[in-house]
Amino acid sequence: MEMENIIEKTLVIIKPDAIEYANQIEWAIIDAGFTILNKSRILLTDEQVFEFYKDYEENENFNKLVEYMTSGPIIVMILSKKDAVNALLECLGPSDPEVAREQNPKSLRAKYGKDAFYNGIHCSSSYEEARKEIGFFFSNAIIDPLTDREEVRQFLEKELYPVLTLGLTQLCKEKPEDPILWLGNWLLKNNPNTPIIIEADNE
Repeated sequence: MEMENIIEKTLVIIKPDAIEYANQIEWAIIDAGFTILNKSRILLTDEQVFEFYKDYEENENFNKLVEYMTSGPIIVMILSKKDAVNALLECLGPSDPEVAREQNPKSLRAKYGKDAFYNGIHCSSSYEEARKEIGFFFSNAIIDPLTDREEVRQFLEKELYPVLTLGLTQLCKEKPEDPILWLGNWLLKNNPNTPIIIEADNE
């Protein structure tokens, strides 16, 4: 089966500087043939921005990025469509809105982005990145299964074991009457990827 015939999921973030245009952006995404599977209005903490953008922490503008992404609420959506990742990249246009206005003036960044830094909208750049980013914001979302044992091992070592070790250590210190219930509640409260969610309003 060709890639363009595969229904994929991808992630889009309407950033704080474009939140006032959220309705227009969402309708444009729907008009482009995407289905919105899940949506949250979120206020990120500094720690969550550090984790989400950790690959950019050596960038000289990283602190500015953290300030930008915590300056107000964002809207995060899981989208689906045939070849969703590439289709959304095309829909949003180049990451620099000034370039987008020249090359693809009807794209969303051309319409709602300001410049290369305040570009209004983020989307996953690859299938692998989409899986990772969806898992970050929607921990209960159904994502395609891990493909091989090595990928499973890497996922467990990076995402599960460190948090579970902390929980079990605290469990030994607390010695609760119901250890299973206590551990379950502790894991829910201490999931490092759980963002602060604000109830959506009618924008």
